[in-house]
Amino acid sequence: MQKKFITITTGNCDSDFYLVCHAACDEQGNFQWFLKDDPNSEHEVYLENRVYESFSTDSNWIKENAENKWLGCHCLLKDDKYTEMICYLSSNILTILRNNTFAMISTFNSQGNLGDNYILEKY
Repeated sequence: MQKKFITITTGNCDSDFYLVCHAACDEQGNFQWFLKDDPNSEHEVYLENRVYESFSTDSNWIKENAENKWLGCHCLLKDDKYTEMICYLSSNILTILRNNTFAMISTFNSQGNLGDNYILEKY
């Protein structure tokens, strides 16, 4: 599971950002993304038309639809069926960074130029 966090920054915590999550990089299968209020609850709200390997969204959508919820994905790859709880969602950059571990964080300026890339290294 790869989670990538992309932000277009204006220098404060209320900046807009984009979030990209991958359920199974480079693999084909069936996917259904969903939201939960609690990662351990049984209740899931399926995200309509979110049936692809990756999920992309922005801080405005999170604020309106998924503030303080958990993003998950049901995955069926060949004969392997599993569920991944991907990430805690917040429209605040600092909150989302504190509550998740990302494989990569990329920053861009308001013109869309790449600022910095931060890649999680495993020891």
